[in-house]
Amino acid sequence: MESGDCIWSLSEANGRCDFAVTIKRKVEFEFPREVLLVEIERYCSFSGCATRNLIGLTKSEVIGYRGFDCINCQSWNDDRVDPLELPESWRGQFCLESDNDVRAN
Repeated sequence: MESGDCIWSLSEANGRCDFAVTIKRKVEFEFPREVLLVEIERYCSFSGCATRNLIGLTKSEVIGYRGFDCINCQSWNDDRVDPLELPESWRGQFCLESDNDVRAN
């Protein structure tokens, strides 16, 4: 066998190859770090309830967020997200969408 390099194979196992070359490939995965979900804390505004509500929102949900149903009394609470509650990477887009909503009304 006239091969200069040999990878562990059947021929090496049979003794036909003088040496084995181990090839290691360095595989790197790059996952961009970006926020996928924001959790906001709200309390029910109805007297006698005041239950703490944790609300998870994606970027697209934040844009359309207008309130929540209380997990305890099931009452609707009008609400908006303050841009300061959002990650910096979301604020620019959120502020632009909010300005468009105000202009439309």
